[in-house]
Amino acid sequence: MLSEGKANIIKSIERAELSGQTVEILHFFSGQALVLAHQAIAFYNDAAAIEDPLGKGLISMAELPAGRGLPETEPHWVAEHAAGFVGLFDGRVILILPNAIRLFADKSDALRNRNLMVELAVG
Repeated sequence: MLSEGKANIIKSIERAELSGQTVEILHFFSGQALVLAHQAIAFYNDAAAIEDPLGKGLISMAELPAGRGLPETEPHWVAEHAAGFVGLFDGRVILILPNAIRLFADKSDALRNRNLMVELAVG
């Protein structure tokens, strides 16, 4: 997922509407895309696959735990990102690893690899 010797994985972030739902799309330098939605996260081979009605290009998807969805009222969910770290506005953390994408409740849990909320396989 790394490009040109740079440590950053995320090329850009886009807010969009998909199927009447607000989502945030994290575009990777590799061409892959991570979609954050109110109740789920999904990882795709490329951004074009996101709107494929047959689901071709979907690598992995998971629902967020009940009562732990991303607030629909927020203007954006990603507060910061560097390398494989994505900090969300509410303190949750997404770690992008070579074999998985993991969502944790906070930085402390991510650092200690405990209390995993969601994991997506990427390979």
